[in-house]
Amino acid sequence: MEGRSINIDRSSCRVCLTCAENCPTGALEAVGKEVTLKELTDEVLKDRILFEESGGGATLSGGEPLIQEDFAAKLLKALKANNINTAVETGGYVSSQVIDKTAPWTDLYLYDLKLIDPHESSYYTGYTCSPVLNNLKHLVKKGCRLAVRMPLIPGINDHHDNIVRVASLLQENGIKKLELIPYHNMAAGKYKGLDLEYRLPRLQPPTEKQVAAVKEAFYSEGIEAEREV
Repeated sequence: MEGRSINIDRSSCRVCLTCAENCPTGALEAVGKEVTLKELTDEVLKDRILFEESGGGATLSGGEPLIQEDFAAKLLKALKANNINTAVETGGYVSSQVIDKTAPWTDLYLYDLKLIDPHESSYYTGYTCSPVLNNLKHLVKKGCRLAVRMPLIPGINDHHDNIVRVASLLQENGIKKLELIPYHNMAAGKYKGLDLEYRLPRLQPPTEKQVAAVKEAFYSEGIEAEREV
C-alpha cells in the first residue's frame, strides 16, 4: 500500500468523523471542533491580562465568521460584557441584517475589498460584489470603525482600473487608509487535503516592486496604502 493515495468518496460523507477517529496512520484528521458559547468565552478570557496590558482584544476570523451570525453576535456580546475589545474580520458578503446583529458588540471591522467591477468579481470569485460594497457603505453610515484591507493578487486586482475604483469608493465614504495584504499560496495544501482543485497553482506572491507600485498608485489617488505588517 506504500505510495498509494487514498480515494475518499466525499459524496457519502456524513461528517461523523468516525474515519478520522479510527484512521490507523493519522492520514485523516479532524480539524476544528464544536464548542459552546461559554467554553469559547472562557477560553478567550484566559488572556484577559494580556489584553489589558497590550490594549488588544479578540478577533473573530475565518473563513467568514459572519456565516455563523447568531453565535458570532452572542460571543461578541459576551466578550463586551467582560470589557474585551472586539474585532470582526469579514469579506462583507452577508446581508445588512447580519451586520446589524453584530455591530453593537464590535469595536472594529477588518473589511476586505478585492474587486469593484461586478463582472470581474463574478468571474474570479463566483459572486457579485454588490453586497460587499453596500455593506461597506452601511457600516460607514452606522458610524462603525473600519480598517479596510485589499488582498493584493497579481494579475487579478492590481490593475489601474481596480485601484482607481477602490480609491474612489474609499474617498466617497471618508476612508483615507488602506492595508495591502500580499497574496500567498499557503492554502494550496488545504485544498489538496479536501480533494479540491486549487485554481491558481502557478500564481506567485507579488514582488516588493509590485507592492510598491500599487502603493504608489493608491497614493496618487489620495489613499494612504500600507503593506500588512
